Amino acid sequence: MRVVGILVLLLAAAATGVAQNSDLGILAEVSLQDARVGLQVNYAYQLLEWSAGRLYLEVPLIMPVVPHGAQEQFRKIFITPGIRYHFNLTDRAALYASAGVGFVSTPFAPKIGWAVSFGGGLDYRLTRLWSVRGDVRHLMGSSKLDSPDRLLYLGHAPRNDTVLSMGIGLHF
Repeated sequence: MRVVGILVLLLAAAATGVAQNSDLGILAEVSLQDARVGLQVNYAYQLLEWSAGRLYLEVPLIMPVVPHGAQEQFRKIFITPGIRYHFNLTDRAALYASAGVGFVSTPFAPKIGWAVSFGGGLDYRLTRLWSVRGDVRHLMGSSKLDSPDRLLYLGHAPRNDTVLSMGIGLHF
């Protein structure tokens, strides 16, 4: 967990030198599969911009917030770096699509597996620096994290999860 916190701090510190090409999203999330709540912290760096939209490189960190003693399979952290494309609807509103590949980890046991995420959302700028954002993501993670005696090999079905998120974006 410390490594993840350090990674987020390093990304945020590195981004301070880049003017108006980065955004940091902080979103509260609800899982549709198991009704748990969580937190998504999403750093994105703008690569290209056109009149129709913007292309970002993003690193979402999706963490469930569960009570102590909850089942092991709910305690997973997803980090799936990838791309996000904003389709400009107006000067303030943009629809976006995102996709990424990375890893999923259980913070209380030394297990790491592969993960894939894809989804979309709506970003509405309140000011030049702040926005309100809604996001839907589908997460697929390695099934080896669901059972301690299971090994990852081709043919194991991944665990799927869909999360709805709502929060703010800080653009710098």
